[in-house]
Amino acid sequence: RTLSNDSDPFYDGKERFAFNSVSDDHLYERFKMWLKETPEEPYLAVIETTTSHFPYTHPISKETTLEGTIEYADKYMGLFVEYLKEEKFFEYNGVLVITGDHRAMRLIKPEEYEVLGPMADSMVPMVIMGKGFKGVDRDKAAHTDLGASLAYLALPKACFNQYQRNIFKPENPRKTCALFQRHPFPHNVLIDCGGRISKICLLSHTSRA
Repeated sequence: RTLSNDSDPFYDGKERFAFNSVSDDHLYERFKMWLKETPEEPYLAVIETTTSHFPYTHPISKETTLEGTIEYADKYMGLFVEYLKEEKFFEYNGVLVITGDHRAMRLIKPEEYEVLGPMADSMVPMVIMGKGFKGVDRDKAAHTDLGASLAYLALPKACFNQYQRNIFKPENPRKTCALFQRHPFPHNVLIDCGGRISKICLLSHTSRA
């Protein structure tokens, strides 16, 4: 089954925004329906919201401000978390990961660079909620860590390559460097080796006959 915006009749007649997507609240409502129909077995569900993405159109006021759409997204995400609590999602070993695919599409402010340094254009928040999780893991994690780490939680076996770390075992720090893409520069990669930051530019060569 698919919960795609384009194929599910639940979204018929609903207003569309960035990437032809409906607003966050409708995505969460559709997931709630799906959750009630899902058998009691391990599953992975991905909800990709777009309200907080450029051009930052508020679904209700229609204003275009980053701050307004973040406030909207935060409100409905909070309501969704409360719903999961009421449904005892976390008590049944459910894990919720909240993250973004890139930072806000706007210039980095001097105060942001002062805190994050050269990693400023690669850093995104990640919040993990689940039974027994607490505290803050300050060792850098990358999106490439997430798949294997979730497999570690849900499957009998999980494999990690040399550039991945298990984010659910903070006592086991990363053994090698971490790789981060620079946004919005797809051919630029940041390498963090124990706090030492290096930049690599990936070049492609096309031969002509």
